[in-house]
Amino acid sequence: MAKEKTLDDLFYDTLKDIYYAERKILKALPKMARAASSQDLKGAFEKHKQETEGHVERLQQVFEILGKRAQGKTCPAIEGIIEEGEEIAEEFKGTPALDAGLISAAQAVEHYEITRYGTLKNRPGGHVRQRNGQGGLTCAAALGRPRHLRPSNQERRSSIQCQLSRTSAVDTDSTCSPKRER
Repeated sequence: MAKEKTLDDLFYDTLKDIYYAERKILKALPKMARAASSQDLKGAFEKHKQETEGHVERLQQVFEILGKRAQGKTCPAIEGIIEEGEEIAEEFKGTPALDAGLISAAQAVEHYEITRYGTLKNRPGGHVRQRNGQGGLTCAAALGRPRHLRPSNQERRSSIQCQLSRTSAVDTDSTCSPKRER
């Protein structure tokens, strides 16, 4: 009879899933930056790449805390989301809709990340794992930003989302920087 799966098994499985996804995202972001026509959007993708590198490092810390080798698990969901973004880049190349389509694809990636990290961070017992039983860094601490580095409410919107609001005729989002004159 197979061993019954536990919440620890689910945590580890989800951890491998997001690790795989973050590494795929790292490969996709430079392509999206090259495809974008707006310099602001190119910059937003480049900034997101740097942030994603930090995510990968934190995930590696969590694997270390668990005493496991950092490894990914193939994630068809992120592959589909990235493939959709690549299709948008190809199908809308050279059109005014390109950047809006790339932003839409980027938002899908962001929402996927939010669900995975939310699952990991809020899993009962996920926060009590400690390095070598000596107190060290917890999984939850490695997954989340230190409180003093968390952005304020006005900074929470990603630059990609702000770029989308700038492409509309009326910018109703006060958390983004002022709309530039066209």
